Formats: sequence, C-alpha cells, structure tokens
Amino acid sequence: MIKKLIMILIIFILMLMINTVSAVTIEEEKISLDIKEDGSVDWIININYQDNVTKTDYYILTTISDIKVVGGNENELKCEAEEYKIGTSIICDDIQEKKVTYYFTAYDLVKASKLIKTFSYSFPMTDIVKKFDLTLKLPLGAAIVKEDTLNKTGLKPFKPENGTEGSDGRRIFVQWVFNNPELGKTIETSVIYEQIFGLTQILIIAVAVIVAAFMISVVLLFKKKNKIEQVLPVLNENERKVMQVILSSKDWVDQRKIVKEVDFSKSKVSRIIKDLEQRGLIKTEKRGRANKVMLASGKK
Repeated sequence: MIKKLIMILIIFILMLMINTVSAVTIEEEKISLDIKEDGSVDWIININYQDNVTKTDYYILTTISDIKVVGGNENELKCEAEEYKIGTSIICDDIQEKKVTYYFTAYDLVKASKLIKTFSYSFPMTDIVKKFDLTLKLPLGAAIVKEDTLNKTGLKPFKPENGTEGSDGRRIFVQWVFNNPELGKTIETSVIYEQIFGLTQILIIAVAVIVAAFMISVVLLFKKKNKIEQVLPVLNENERKVMQVILSSKDWVDQRKIVKEVDFSKSKVSRIIKDLEQRGLIKTEKRGRANKVMLASGKK
C-alpha cells in the first residue's frame, strides 16, 4: 500500500512539472462518469484548451478499455495507451486541436460492502483549469444512501459535500463544479449508493405499468361502449343517424359533415343537434363560421 502511494506521488509530481513547464491552460474540463450495474464506469472527458495543442496526455489510476479519442471536428485521433502497474496513460502526439474528447471504460473504481457500494476517485489538478465540471451518474435503479444510514460512521453520502444531487428522470446523479481550482490540488470524490431495484425488477415494473395502462384503456373503452349502447335505443331513427356520425369521430366533428353524411337538410340537422345538446348528450362550439359538435363526455 505504501509503495503504491509513493508511486502515485512520484507520477503526480512528474506530471505537474511537465504541465507547468508547458504552461497548458484549459478553459473547461468536463467529465461525465456513468456507473454501470456491474461496477464498471464509462468515462467521457471533454477538454477545451485555451489554444491549440500538439500533444495531450491523460492519466487514470486504474485499468481501462474501449479507448477512443476525438478532436474538435469529431475526427478520431491516433493515440497510444501505455499501461503501468497502477494506471494507464493515453498519449496523443502530432495533433493540432483545441478540443479533445476521451472515451473509455474504467474498472475497479467501485467497492461493494454488504448492501452499499462506494465509488471513489482522486482528480489531481495537473494543468491550469479555469472550470472543472464533473458529473457522476448512478446505475439505473440505484439511489444515494441517506445520511442517517451512515450515522456514527463519519462518512458522507457524497464528497465533496458541495456537490448537487439531481435526476434526469431515470437515473440519479451528483454534479460538482469548480471554478479556477488550485494547480496541484487533488479533488477527492466519492459517492455511497445502494441498488434499490435491479434491471430485472425495473423491467418487471415497466411491463406491469404497460399492462395496467392497457387494462385501464380497455375498461374505459368498455364503459364508453356500454354508455353508448344504453343511449342509442332511446333515440329515434334520425337522432341515431346523427349520433353515429358524432361517435365515429374522436374529436370535434363539423356540423356540415353531419349534414352531408346523414343526407338531411341543414335545418333538420340543426334541430336534432339542438335537441341532443339540451338532453346533455352532446356539446357544440362555434368556431368562425363553422359549428363543431362532440359527445358531452369527450375531451375539449
């Protein structure tokens, strides 16, 4: 453990010296981390430099796979990955880019303990960065552990504590934003979470919701059909013809269309519609020069 810490410190110092000499300035470094249910983490790192750079070198303290690096025009850059005992370095030479985006999957960053899991990683500020933006998204069906659950452990649900917890409607995330972080500073991040629902459970719930929605639709349709069947017998023949045209439309129907389909005079159709409206079976609405008709229980 001590040897590992010493090696990390040596690498950090060397990277800091190299980047300080080259005086690289980053306008914004935006990192998006997507934790999967199996504990692997998909990384997307968007780096916007102040000026064009001819070389980039991103170092991560773990093993990674599926590496892809693109420039500002979405052109894929030719880069080499060098693996060390305690991490991997992605080096891109002979480039002329102001914006570089890294994509890869990282491993061994999530530790499990009983029912809870912890993501942790240290981000050393080895370049001058004007804005550092980090977003960590939890697996589907996971939630951040409540602080009272961690009572007496001295742990916090997430660190740094100035992070913002939110949701995109499907998954929970934590976001941190640092303006002009100190060069040489290390931002220690961690999130403690628990898997409330697994993927199988989520699929079962989704199917149940769909089935329930379908059943409700069938019941409503059945009730509507029964109501119509109860109403039609008490109408005379002419009224039934008008009602059938109205029923054939899910929305407002133009009175002129009713006249055309039932082959009655305009005045006769108007009388029938007025009578049906007075009995609370339909509703009418004047729209310009046209008169619109709909079932009284229909949407407006």
